[in-house]
Amino acid sequence: MSHPTKTDMNLMRDLFGEPAASSIPLSFCLGRKSFRGVPEDFRPEKSETKKDGIRETVITGERRGIALRVEVREYTDFPVIEWQAAFENRSGKPSPILSKLYAADLVLPARRGILHHGNGDTRKTDGFAFWDDPIGTEPTVMAPLHGLPCEGAFPFFRIRTGKYIVSVAIGWPAEWQASVSKVPGGIRLTAGEQRVRTKLLPGERFLTPRMTFLVSEGDDESRSVNLWRQWYFRHVLPGVFGKDASPRICLHLFADNGPEFTGTTTKTQIQSLKQYIKRGLKPDIWWFDAGWYPCDGQWAKVGTWEADPERFPENGLEPIGKLCEKNGVDFMLWFEPDRVRPGTWLAEHRPEWLLYQKDPESPDGICHQYYHFDLGNPEARQWMTDRVDALIKAWHVTIYRQDCNRVDFLQIWKDNEPKDRIGSLENRYVQGYLAYWDALRERNPGLWIDCCASGGRRNDLETLRRAVPLHYTDVAYGNHPIKQLQHQAMFEWIPYFRAHTKSWDNEAGTYDPKVEHEVVDEYAYLNALTPAVTVMTRFDAADTEFDLAKKMLPVWHRAAEIELRGDYYLHRGSKKSPRDLVVSEFSDPDRGDGFVLVIRNTLCPKKSVSVRLHVQAEALYRLENGVTHETVMRAGEELLKGFEVALPKRSAEIWFWEKVSR
Repeated sequence: MSHPTKTDMNLMRDLFGEPAASSIPLSFCLGRKSFRGVPEDFRPEKSETKKDGIRETVITGERRGIALRVEVREYTDFPVIEWQAAFENRSGKPSPILSKLYAADLVLPARRGILHHGNGDTRKTDGFAFWDDPIGTEPTVMAPLHGLPCEGAFPFFRIRTGKYIVSVAIGWPAEWQASVSKVPGGIRLTAGEQRVRTKLLPGERFLTPRMTFLVSEGDDESRSVNLWRQWYFRHVLPGVFGKDASPRICLHLFADNGPEFTGTTTKTQIQSLKQYIKRGLKPDIWWFDAGWYPCDGQWAKVGTWEADPERFPENGLEPIGKLCEKNGVDFMLWFEPDRVRPGTWLAEHRPEWLLYQKDPESPDGICHQYYHFDLGNPEARQWMTDRVDALIKAWHVTIYRQDCNRVDFLQIWKDNEPKDRIGSLENRYVQGYLAYWDALRERNPGLWIDCCASGGRRNDLETLRRAVPLHYTDVAYGNHPIKQLQHQAMFEWIPYFRAHTKSWDNEAGTYDPKVEHEVVDEYAYLNALTPAVTVMTRFDAADTEFDLAKKMLPVWHRAAEIELRGDYYLHRGSKKSPRDLVVSEFSDPDRGDGFVLVIRNTLCPKKSVSVRLHVQAEALYRLENGVTHETVMRAGEELLKGFEVALPKRSAEIWFWEKVSR
């Protein structure tokens, strides 16, 4: 695996300095006065602790009743530094206007630079695109849409200077903005909540995004990618799982007598899960999605958080959860607390907890398609926490799945904030959203959270410290060229996610979105080699489909284990075309194993490829075709020159290797 060097660690310190009040790259205006760091006016004090490979420095200060606290984390085993600031009004009156607030405002010493950035999940096939743009004097401004941090812009990017690379993550599950430009002395980066011009009310706390930076020497982008992955495995995923992450198989009974889960019942859920287990396909996760509440067959009618008594008459979903618990299966249940539909319990009984979007064409000036449940309201958040916690406990839920659809958060915040409180509703919401998740996890030790927002629109790093994106997109589950591009982005930045074993392509290599040419075949499995997988074989499918699952799932599991510890190398990437030949490699030199996956799409004219594997020249390796189990022996020196793979159109091969001697 990629390991940080002493040069990496020293470089991080050279670029960011020793954490001190004057050197924190935070800038803001309070009233008419501009500040940087924690100024002397605030009489700063500093404390330091070390725990679990993290050195945390806390710098605090106060000026005229406005307290400022900055927490800085330096990782002693990786060249990573991150910080977050918080303001608090401890006076008895509103503060001066807080504005021009940048969580990061710094200049990297460099003569030139390339910005590697992307557009996140757009809910369209143009999503998960990335660009390498030269950094010039005209700023490149990145900002998402609708108050969701990964829609239209991605809160993860890299700055390459030729001498070093800085990977940047913005931890803010709402509307952030970053700007990168060439200035005298280097490359300037600013980032923070996009809209801040607000007074702070007495007792109010105001957060900045958490800024995370990883530094690597040289210009090897693969090395930067893999240092990020190893840091993520070591320090981010354990916070979600409470232990090492492991590969997981997901199964469900989907579209059972209605869209989503609107027609399913206790009887059909239990019947299908029992059949899966009886036929030898036991899930790690039993997936129960939208529609279990009273909704008249419309899964999007959310806001009454109780089980539909007609379909689940005996203690709600408890019988399903207990069956999962009995069989050692995690029970995942879907919620969408952010959104409320008219006519539901919350809309009728707690309208004071909702925020409304303006609509000048409506008789009352309000949009009545959906309302926004305000997690920034402490009373509302407490009710939602108590309600969901009670259902988790009563129904034996072990994975809480939170979705978020069709809510324009940004517009709602704009429509409900006074002119002297710009950014306050958003900031309060972010604090409440994170506090809500933290409370659920504290009350239910071991609880997983699956983060979703019509796919992958809310996968910022602050969210990912608490959750995994098992459903990272709503686009192209079986459209392989697009899916391959999505996986490339995920493996680089968010390396625990899930895919479906679906094939939608037809013989011409095209895809008609109106017709799902859905096939569960070997090709579908090899395009779904991700740390978690949903097997799209129904509980009542033919024996041949179950036989295929039993053949391919050991291949998937072996690959997924290496993905969750090894380095990632993209030899040939996807251009979203059925003519692509895609080659990826995962290698763990510490254990001496790995694999290479070669996918020849439906119309690809190229018949073969030679792949230079990341192995040791002096070692001998046994290579095994994961599907056919054909084995060959090769010297590392030979594999460094190239391993030849030839295969037919619309097929894939996976070759595992392990070191057998020196």
